[in-house]
Amino acid sequence: MATKLQTALDLTIYTVMVTPKHGGSYFRELPLEVATDRAAIKKWICEWQFDDLDRVFAFNPVERSSSEVSAELADEIYGDLLASQTRPGAHLANWIERHAQIDVQEAA
Repeated sequence: MATKLQTALDLTIYTVMVTPKHGGSYFRELPLEVATDRAAIKKWICEWQFDDLDRVFAFNPVERSSSEVSAELADEIYGDLLASQTRPGAHLANWIERHAQIDVQEAA
């Protein structure tokens, strides 16, 4: 039987790796309401709230699982952009192309 703490921690937490052009990578601190909400992470990526966004990771402390979800999110975001007939900005287009391996300019 799960404890109250295990139940409270049984959620997916997203973290964003930023790699500035001058070198060195770090994980950006996020508000809890963003870090635990996939839709909020996607919104922040679409709004390019992360300068030098590199990768996105998801982990669940109770399940002891973690994975890089950049490609999944890039695919989802691209699908959302197509559905809404919205063109991504240059930074977002480059990120989608790198992770989803889609030529955003050709597909648009």
